[in-house]
Order: sequence, then structure tokens, then C-alpha cells
Amino acid sequence: MVFIHGGGFAVHSSSNYGCATIARNLCTKNVVVVTINYRLGVLGFFTTGDEVCRGNLGLWDQTQALQWVQNHISSFRGDPDNVTIFGQSAGGASVDLLCLSPHSRKLFRRAIPMAGNAECDFAVRTSEQQATLSKEFARFLGWEGDDNDTQGLLRFIDEQPLYKIEMGINPKRGFRHSQAGSLYFVPNYDGVFFPKPISHLRREIPKMEVMTGTTKYEGLFFNLLAAFTLDSSLNKANFDFFGKLLTIEPSDTFIGKPLKLEEIQPQPVALFRIQQWCDTWDVLDLFKQDLTKFQGDLEDEHQKAYAEALSLFKKGEYEKMLGVLSAENMYPPAMILRGKMLSYSPEPNEASRYIDRVGGKINEMIGEEEDEERKKALRDAFDILKIELMYTMADLDRFLQSLPQDDKERLFKLYSFAAIFVYNGCVLDTACTNHEEQMMADTNNSNRLLEEAAKNGPLTPHLQMIAAFLKLCTCEDYGDVHRKIREMEELTEARSTHFNLVLMAKVYMMTNNSESSARLLSEAAKIKTRYLIPSRHLQTADLYVHKPEAERLRLTTESANAALAVDPFNFSAHVLHLLGTNGPEPMIKKANYEQAMESIRKAALFAPPRELLMLKRMIPLMTAKKRAAEMLDLYN
Repeated sequence: MVFIHGGGFAVHSSSNYGCATIARNLCTKNVVVVTINYRLGVLGFFTTGDEVCRGNLGLWDQTQALQWVQNHISSFRGDPDNVTIFGQSAGGASVDLLCLSPHSRKLFRRAIPMAGNAECDFAVRTSEQQATLSKEFARFLGWEGDDNDTQGLLRFIDEQPLYKIEMGINPKRGFRHSQAGSLYFVPNYDGVFFPKPISHLRREIPKMEVMTGTTKYEGLFFNLLAAFTLDSSLNKANFDFFGKLLTIEPSDTFIGKPLKLEEIQPQPVALFRIQQWCDTWDVLDLFKQDLTKFQGDLEDEHQKAYAEALSLFKKGEYEKMLGVLSAENMYPPAMILRGKMLSYSPEPNEASRYIDRVGGKINEMIGEEEDEERKKALRDAFDILKIELMYTMADLDRFLQSLPQDDKERLFKLYSFAAIFVYNGCVLDTACTNHEEQMMADTNNSNRLLEEAAKNGPLTPHLQMIAAFLKLCTCEDYGDVHRKIREMEELTEARSTHFNLVLMAKVYMMTNNSESSARLLSEAAKIKTRYLIPSRHLQTADLYVHKPEAERLRLTTESANAALAVDPFNFSAHVLHLLGTNGPEPMIKKANYEQAMESIRKAALFAPPRELLMLKRMIPLMTAKKRAAEMLDLYN
């Protein structure tokens, strides 16, 4: 049996398939197993579209390996007349392609294509399509030659250092190609390895025994990637079509506040972000004595006002707190809490202006505090507030690097908090130009910050769960993906908290394991918690992704409404409500349009900076649908 590894024709190696499982499952049955490598990415599937470089070098490598088996496998007590080739994903597609080509199909007797074949969209392109992609990639690297100068094109690619032409599965920063399919360099109909159209070759194949099917973690890797690009693929066909058909006015991309904002009850203090603050402090298991537990001495009016504000907070009456915490209050906990509430209000810049004005005084008063526990609680709270007021990754990094490097406990807490804050999309990486890049940057930056936290103290169980999830989202190796999933499963089994159950349910949905996801969400629903209920409702919506469209939209809307009932200004719930009530149709009813725009505006009130990039892209989509409905006289 000859195994051909998968990996999107871009990553992976035969070395990832260790001898332990092969020996246990195959070699004990008197099977001789061969695992092979082949050229990947640019090296394996670059083409100029003509005789200069036909491409498909990876498939020729596989063919040469099979010829080697014919010539030498008998020396290993193998039978050259009884060869079975098998592979998974891109390896499965390779197996089917080898069956089709007259150059390779006589070198084996049986085939097992698993989770991939020559009919898959990702598996093969026309020569012209792949040549176009190759030229686009060369121009991305700096090639300035003529498209017809294929000799020059090949020389240019040949002169590039390997680190420049390495692609991997994740998009190389900034490179976008115009060809259909999610992969970059793949096999092509070159006229040589495939001398005839696939349909003709399929009819010519000599009869052979074939077994085909799917694998346990079918499509896992691409689902992980889709988690970062969901918004761009959502309604993609409609968006592309109407983006070309209709003119989008600049004013259409303006995100305003809901009409008659003053009539909304409760007043829109950013309840979502307040809950996010409480969630984060709870999830990190760090701030056991936070501002809500910091009791004053009630010796003066300022401390009494602080105590009253805490009472309002615990009742959930957030909109009244700023009326109690005046700008003249000089009690340090009250000043910090006022800064927090301003940052959660519809005018968060007011918080920055306030802290700029009183920050020096707060630092001075914290330094004068004699009680070490009180001083520590105030310092923690003020540090967190400073992070929450930062808008860019550069500002955050400068702040963290300015901290005393010998204060391990403080560094651990703040790097941990910063990691979650960044992953929530609350700062911008100025090197990114679109939502997808920003999401990937958030993941990488959060991963980096947690690694820094781990240098200063052991990660709590919840932080270990988050760290494993971040690693999972950046895996480029199938074996690592499976190991990280198993690590998260073990952490969830050891500590079945609401947070861990919901996050593990998310991972199961990313791997199309809806049954396990539903089971964990059901377990999470039994746990009484104040803050994480909206996240469970939002995650539940993923269970409906494969339902018929009408049912999916109805159930998704119900999940969004359940989250909004708990948290009326939850950004993610409003986006989900928008998607659930809107659907993929190329036109939109008036009521749905108005409801969608209101959902976008409410979400935009308190959206993390990263998510504003997504919302700004949704508005032209809604506008395009509205105009299409008007043109078809369906907007009523």
C-alpha cells in the first residue's frame, strides 16, 4: 500500500504519518506500506501554461515514486503486481488523478481516495487558470515582465529565495488571486500528464478495485480557515454580483446611531462590553478583588457616591452610574470606575479625555495608599482601564513594555488580560487593511501575549483552554490540529465550566461535529451563570448551519433574540440577528431592510474596532439588495 499525504497540495509530509499506527493497523496484517513525499506549492504546481513549464511536477513525483515501487518493492517482500494507492484530502484527489493519467494508472492495481477526488473544485484547474494564478503570484513578488514572456517568468520564480515562494495553506499576506477555489497551486489540465479531458480519461481507465469515502475530521482544516473569513464568504455571490451591477454611494457606508436613541430603554450604556469586562475577569481567575468588591470607608460624600454606584452596578442599572459618579469625585476607586463607565458609553473618547486629565492624580493617590491589598486592587483596576482605552496594538505593546520587568505577578495579569482583550477585537493592528487580516493578526497577537504571560506565571485552567484554542486556530499541521483538539477535550473534562463547554462546543462545530457540540451546549445550559448566557445562545445558532434555508433563518433569529433578551446591545447578537432575518436572497423587503440597518447601527455602537471593518462592508450589501428589490418592484 502506497500512501499519498494530503495538505492542500501546499503543506505536510510523509513523516507526519508515524510508524506506530501504520504498524498496528496495516503491517500486522502482512502489508508492506510505503509513504512518499512530493513537491508542494509553487515548486510542485507552478505553471506558465505552455511548454516552458507545464506544471504538475508534484504528480510526476508521485508517478516516479510508484515506478520505484514497481522496480524495488520485491526487495522488501512486497508484490509489485498487488499495489494499492491511498490518500486523504489532496492525497485522495492525487490518487484519483493518478488513476486517470496514462502515465501512472498502470503502476498499481487498487485505489482508495479518501475525502478527495479529481471532481472536487479544489483539486484541479485548467492550464489557463493555473497559469493566470502563477503570473498573479509572480507580480505579487515583484515580477514586472510581459505576460507572454514565460521564459522570463520561470527565471524570475527560479531566482526567488524559498522563503518568498513558500505559501502554506493560510493566505500569504496581501496576495489575492482571481481564480475560483480556495487553494493556490494545484494540478492543472496540462495536455501531457492529462493528454485528454478528464471525462474522456475517465472512460478509458481499465477496470480496477476502488474504495472511497470520508474521514473522521472531514474538512476540519478548511472549517478552521473559514472561521477567520466567514464574513467575506457570507453572501459572497450576491455581494460580488451587486458590487459590479450597482454603484455604492460613499454615504452608504456611514454607520450612525439608532434613530431616537434617547427613547431606547435601557439607555445604551454598552452592556455587552460591561459583561465582557466581568466575563474576562471571571474567566481569567485573576482579579479576585476587583472594583465591585472594593469597599470604601464611607467617611465622605465621594466614598458614599462610590458605594451607591456599586449598588447600581450589582443591580444591572448601568445607565444610572454616571449620574452618581461625578467628574469632581476624588476618591480613587470612584475615579477609576467613572473612567470605566465612560469607556462603555456611546462616547468612549470621553473616557480618554477624563483619564488624561485625572490619571496623574490617580497614580499619585495609589502611591500614597498604605494598605498593600487596597493599593494592589487599585493598581490592577487602573492598569486594566488603561488597556481598555488603547486603540492600537502599538500603544498596547508600548504600555506592556514600560511595566517594571521584575514584577512578575503584575506582568502575568496584564499580559493575560491584554491577550483576551486583543482576541475580542478591541485593538487594531495598523499593518492590516481588511477584516480577515485583522482577525488573523488578533489571533497571532493574542497567542504572543499569552506566551509572554506564561513566562511570568502558570496559566490558569481557563487561560490554558484559551491558549490551546489560539494554537488550534493557527495550526498548519494536521497532527497538531488533532493534538490541540484532544488537549482542549481533556481540559474540558477536567474543568467543565460554562466557558470551557461553550468554547469546546465551538471547536466541535468547526469540525462539523454538531452532535457533540449540541451535547456540550446542553450541559452548559444547566450551569447557572450571570454573564455567559448570550455566548451560549450565539454558539447554539451554529447548530443550524446545515438546516434548510427557511428553518435555518428562523432558528438563527430565535438564537439571536434569546441573546438580545439577556443583553440588548450585544454586538454579536445584532450581527446574528441581521444574518438570520436577512438570508442570501438577492433582494430584500422593506421591513427586513430597515430592521437590518437598525441591527447594524446598534451593533456599531459598541463594536470592537475590528468588527467595525466588517459592519462597514455589510452596509453596501444591504444597500445593494435594497436597490435590486426596488428595480424589480419588490421593495414593499
